[in-house]
Amino acid sequence: MLSLLYNSTRLGRRLAGIYLVVAALFLGVASVVYVEIAGMRTDADRFLEEGRERVIVARIRSEVDSLSAILKGHIDGEMPAQVQVRYRFLCEEATRDLKTFLEQDDDPSRPDHQSDEEQVAKELLADLATLAAAVGPYARPTTDYDLLTLLDDVTERTTLLTEETLEEAAHAEENLEHRARTTMVVLAWTVSLALTLLLGSVYLVYRTVVQPLVELRISAEKFGEGQLDHRVQVKNHDEIGVLAGAMNSMASSLSNTQRQLETEIEDRTQEFVRAARMADLGVFAAGVAHEINTPLGSILSSAEGLERRVRKGDACEATQLDYLQVICGEATRARDIINRLLALSRQEASDAQWITVDHLFQQVQKSTAHALRSRKIELVTENDDPRLALEGNLGELVQIFVNLVLNARDATPDGGRIELTAEGAVGRVHFRVIDRGRGMEPEVSEQIFTPFYTTKAPGEGTGLGLALVSALTASRNGHIRVESALGKGTTFTLDFPKQFTPVT
Repeated sequence: MLSLLYNSTRLGRRLAGIYLVVAALFLGVASVVYVEIAGMRTDADRFLEEGRERVIVARIRSEVDSLSAILKGHIDGEMPAQVQVRYRFLCEEATRDLKTFLEQDDDPSRPDHQSDEEQVAKELLADLATLAAAVGPYARPTTDYDLLTLLDDVTERTTLLTEETLEEAAHAEENLEHRARTTMVVLAWTVSLALTLLLGSVYLVYRTVVQPLVELRISAEKFGEGQLDHRVQVKNHDEIGVLAGAMNSMASSLSNTQRQLETEIEDRTQEFVRAARMADLGVFAAGVAHEINTPLGSILSSAEGLERRVRKGDACEATQLDYLQVICGEATRARDIINRLLALSRQEASDAQWITVDHLFQQVQKSTAHALRSRKIELVTENDDPRLALEGNLGELVQIFVNLVLNARDATPDGGRIELTAEGAVGRVHFRVIDRGRGMEPEVSEQIFTPFYTTKAPGEGTGLGLALVSALTASRNGHIRVESALGKGTTFTLDFPKQFTPVT
């Protein structure tokens, strides 16, 4: 890639030079850092190894102190058999620990330190052998004074081993700190040089790339405004200069083809008008399918339930009549929905009547029972005054609240709860549809009533349900708003003109 840049243009050669310097810099830094990190790892291993050795030496020192206490306690008398057993056991343990100390083949410490440690350890091993041979049935003749002197030598050698390990650990720690400081200095210089090179490359790119591109952008804007007689000034014969020449050629070609396009636009316009009409037909069909899906679902559920009962032979006349009433009612509602959609598309007003809130809630519960039962979701209705009534078309109002309840169902987990409440106010009646589902983000709430806006996967929603709810609410002098928070649920609030009607 560097060879391509170098052989291409003057700009390419400059960039290639910067890249080579940066590559050489980072290669050198990587080499230094690698060496220092390898040394830090070795020093860390040395430090850990010396810590392990100090543990072994401390254990040997403890065993030697126990031997010294036994000998000093029986210096003037014969040592009992049990004490002899204890004495020999301590000698064996100290000897075993010392051999473990000597058997470390992968010791990362310095060679001179290893040599000093090995010499002291071997002398200590010989002293322990002498101490072990001085007690027991085959003990060699020796005086108590010689044993105590030997114990002093053993103690002194364990002290030497401890000092050796501490000295080597201190040396390893000092090396670690030195290498860490060296690495930090190298990295600091690297960052400084990298920033310098970065500023230099930014300046180079600005002078040779950004400024010419700004001129190209200005020329492109003029081309876009229709000034096809404008031409870009070619200052350099690099890639941007080639691009400027190509833009000039493009302007000439656009000037020639513009006249051809103008003649074709008129023909294409007629085709677009016909396509738009077909698109409107598709949108209307999608709206009808969305709205009648709920009553059709209720009809299908009731028909299937009636079929099962007839097959089982437990469908009495009253049960059959109940199912048929539901089927007829939902079929009528589907017909009314289609009529209302047609009226809405023609901006026609539907018939209005006074409807009690309790009756409205009963119709909504019937229309949504199947959809909620399959998810084990409970619809709870609450009306603070049984006399509340409002003026409107029953089918439209049922359609409004069915859409809102089904929208709440989609956001509610299985086994959840949806609340539908009504509350009287001065001249108005307020409705609320409340769910405790996943909620919506603010940007979703702002667009929720926009036609064709949906957060569902493709094929699962048309984005017309809530748009139709908003349109139907406004057609009856009503208002609707939504409040939602992620993780807390959603509340749709509607208010309509109210009327008190006597309870019968």
